[in-house]
Amino acid sequence: MASSDLPQIPNDIILKHILPKFPIKSLLRFKCLNQQYFSTISDPDFKISSQNKDRVLLTSPGKKISSEKLYYFVMNNEGHIQRYRKPPTRSRMMRETMIILGSCKGLILFSINEEIFLWNPSILRSCRKVIELDRLSSDHDYRVHSGFFYDNSEKDFKVVVRLLHSTPSYGGEWLISTSLKSKRWKHVSFPDNKDFASEGPVVNDRLHWVVCDRDPRKDTDEYDPYRHSFDWKLLSYNSIVYFDSSLDEFKLLPMPDPIEEGGDKIVSLGVIHECLCMIRKITFDSKCDVEILMMKEYGVKQSWTSSFIILDVIGGSMELVMVSKQYDALYSMINGKFYVYNPTTMTFKKILDPKRRYKFSTATPFIESALPTNGYYWNAKEHKKGASTMYPNRI
Repeated sequence: MASSDLPQIPNDIILKHILPKFPIKSLLRFKCLNQQYFSTISDPDFKISSQNKDRVLLTSPGKKISSEKLYYFVMNNEGHIQRYRKPPTRSRMMRETMIILGSCKGLILFSINEEIFLWNPSILRSCRKVIELDRLSSDHDYRVHSGFFYDNSEKDFKVVVRLLHSTPSYGGEWLISTSLKSKRWKHVSFPDNKDFASEGPVVNDRLHWVVCDRDPRKDTDEYDPYRHSFDWKLLSYNSIVYFDSSLDEFKLLPMPDPIEEGGDKIVSLGVIHECLCMIRKITFDSKCDVEILMMKEYGVKQSWTSSFIILDVIGGSMELVMVSKQYDALYSMINGKFYVYNPTTMTFKKILDPKRRYKFSTATPFIESALPTNGYYWNAKEHKKGASTMYPNRI
């Protein structure tokens, strides 16, 4: 049969249904074929559909080196942990403190002092400086909380940063955001009667945080943010907020009915197969039993559904990091160690790192991606003014 007689596969079938099944290395080669392939594979909405592409980036300060130097590991969705290469930044910078600000669509945003970098761990040498924020410098003594997401309406990546000074009466508290294209920091609004508690995931293209009732001591000289911000006896970690990027403000998300009158004690947030989930305490004595609920229809209060009940969680805290495709394994970080929970046998099993001697400090889920980082260059002459110390009003 002549080659001209072979059936032709429509181009849209190739781009939408065949390309996503290839591994990263093949996709990077295909980007060189023509402009259409390059644009499709470089689009943030392009999803790789191959199996076992969920990953978790783990960092550990180690035991024999300075805490400012980190070891990097990657865990796949089968629970295998292996050492990983460091981000390709200037060698002198790796002696400084690194803060992971978030991950989205396979890209990880992190800062080293005031410089913020965008990194694709799936592509060798794909890391570049994209923003500056001078108050991230270790000289300023701010506690940093953040989130990173993709704004589909503006086709741009955005980051939200909360800065709380160790001496609030001196350095204050800031809540600001910017996009990787504009690079100009803006003030973000927050519900008046709520206060930040902990970061959460991106679901439905929205960033989510756990919040608590605002501490009345916060407006007094007696308030100590490092001691009082996690006082479970006085504060109720009972609400979830999401970031509305069109208005630059956080809004309250509908919550399930609480177990007790004082409100839920939310342990953490997570994602189960693209649905927002929360872990809440269901016992309040020496034991710590928790319930995992899924919001099956985003934004609808009645769609909160109980999925798992886990008894006697080790240490009383649990960060859900990844869930297997068959729901038969829940990977979580508890007190710096990784565990897999089997809902059938209702048992935890510790996942050991390669040398069994590391305690992990952060766990950042990401997916394998062919997204480039070279569309968000930092130009000091052009962008320095927008990233200067001129911030909007404090919180």
